[in-house]
Amino acid sequence: MDTETRKKLARQIAEMKKRMATEASDLDYETQRYAVRALEALLARDDTPKEKS
Repeated sequence: MDTETRKKLARQIAEMKKRMATEASDLDYETQRYAVRALEALLARDDTPKEKS
């Protein structure tokens, strides 16, 4: 995975975590938590060597 894609995914995770702190709906919170976990797992299993930035 290229550096730009990794940055975009990390930014999306950060934005979702920020929204989760203010969400009132349990369903929205659980959905976002699931999505964050899925994106973090995607980044974790990426076997492409990471470029230094």
